[in-house]
Amino acid sequence: QRAEATAALRRALAEARAQEARWLELLALTELSQDGRTGARERQALAALLEQLPEARETSAFRKAQALVGAARG
Repeated sequence: QRAEATAALRRALAEARAQEARWLELLALTELSQDGRTGARERQALAALLEQLPEARETSAFRKAQALVGAARG
């Protein structure tokens, strides 16, 4: 079941990137990152998205992503 969820999130991530939908990309990467299903490249992409979406700073999704990036940096 976890593998299916990961696959679905990766499809969502690919679709968001194809559509250049940065907010949806942030959501998919955040979900993947929560359970440690991302590598360094994806965590860097998440950090870059945070910089590209300053208008989203007040959202819970942004804060969750920010916490995940901070935790990965140690």
